[in-house]
Amino acid sequence: AIDPMAADPAATITTYAHPDLRGPVAMKSAADGRLWFSLRGSGAIGSIDPRDAEPMRTLRIHRSDTIAALSALFIDSGQRVWWVNAGTSTIGGLDPADPGPLVAMGPWPEFGAPRAWAMGADGRLWVTTQERPGLMTFDPAAPDAAATVDWFTGSRLRTPDGVWFGIDGAVWFVDTAADAIGRFAPSATGSQAWSFFGEPPEVEGPFDIKPGADPDDGRLWFTNEGGDSIGCIQVARR
Repeated sequence: AIDPMAADPAATITTYAHPDLRGPVAMKSAADGRLWFSLRGSGAIGSIDPRDAEPMRTLRIHRSDTIAALSALFIDSGQRVWWVNAGTSTIGGLDPADPGPLVAMGPWPEFGAPRAWAMGADGRLWVTTQERPGLMTFDPAAPDAAATVDWFTGSRLRTPDGVWFGIDGAVWFVDTAADAIGRFAPSATGSQAWSFFGEPPEVEGPFDIKPGADPDDGRLWFTNEGGDSIGCIQVARR
């Protein structure tokens, strides 16, 4: 943990250890305040309550033989937890309110390997895919989420990675190998749905994209892994 508002943030760093905390990778905060994280070394999904005086005593671990090389993690509007199994190109999920068997979906050889997450205003989840580059979407609240999976691709896509929704209601993503910021309009069809922006050095090997402190200002910030810089693109409200 670190306090970013402190005069000396580094002086506030505190670490918490536990035998089950092996290879933690991705982390997200839920609406109830719990922090969820993927434990690649333990092959598990865990969570803690960071507000507790001793956070590790609140540790909960969820294991399944369907978990493999955990990667990106996301929490949907219903507070269900989802993650990418990079080792099997599948998606896993669990409902903390009803911790029964974990959901397992995929793989989808025809749709590629899932990478990064975003959620639309309607609650649908969107995931970038690689190997076969595209955007995958499904309804996490459906009784059979796997039956709602759909996938979209365009001829200019190469390696889409980080993804987020803009205030215009479109899916915005970075395409690392294409040196481009992409936009997908779910309401459009065919090639009209896709737009691409930028070129080096403004956009060079982009890796992730997220809103700033004020999501309503329309700005999306992205990392340029290849250009050693941080970029920003202004999105107009629809």
